[in-house]
Amino acid sequence: MAASGRSFFFCVQVNIKSDIDRVTASFSGKLQGQIPYAASRAMNATIDIARDEIVKDMRSVFDRPTPYALNGLRTVKTNKRELKVSVAFKDEAGKGGTPADKFVAPQVFGGNRRLKRFERALQRIGAMPSGSFAVPGAGAVIDSYGNMARSQITQILSALQAFGEQGYLANATAKTLSKRKKGTRSKRGEVYFALPRGRNGLKPGVYKRTKFAFGWALKPVLIFVTSVGYSKRLPMLETVRKTFDKHFASQFEAAFVKAVATAR
Repeated sequence: MAASGRSFFFCVQVNIKSDIDRVTASFSGKLQGQIPYAASRAMNATIDIARDEIVKDMRSVFDRPTPYALNGLRTVKTNKRELKVSVAFKDEAGKGGTPADKFVAPQVFGGNRRLKRFERALQRIGAMPSGSFAVPGAGAVIDSYGNMARSQITQILSALQAFGEQGYLANATAKTLSKRKKGTRSKRGEVYFALPRGRNGLKPGVYKRTKFAFGWALKPVLIFVTSVGYSKRLPMLETVRKTFDKHFASQFEAAFVKAVATAR
């Protein structure tokens, strides 16, 4: 049994075909034909257990993981010919989101995370320097999972005209920006602006100016930093290996007994 790490999308793969081929060769007749089938059933059952164990680990090591992250795991099942299974974080995202494999992989391997979609948008228009990452500032709106609210990110991208061709209609017009700056009786005026390299003692980032009766208040919403380092926190490879060590033999035994009993 062998486990591997990264591939094109982040996954852990288990392949036991060579082991089962050796075991199969030591049997003959009806028993020989049932071993690969039983092995495939056992592998599929065990990789599902491993997926559930990884989700438990995520709940333990992460602070308020989102349902999107917890549901980002998928398993790839096998058949009696391949005898190869894997558990992976999805490499596709929902509307406006970031693929689960991109933000979970640094938690498994350590190092910097990848750029988020809104960060790439800010870099594309020159609002954020290349090689930088954006982290929430004092003026950021934080949701119940500890992440910056998507609605505020949308407001920033709209105000800075950062949406690309597919989303250009979401970019605020000059007239809209003027209205937002003036405000209304029920809503204070506000302005978002970017300082790619900082100025007048302000750190590089995105700032929000809010209008009050006595003047304007300024708060950093995003701060640009050169690294967002993560330590290895999610022992995904180790969890898969432990799960197979603990459960595969019993799963195989049960599947083999059933296969032999029902064999024609």
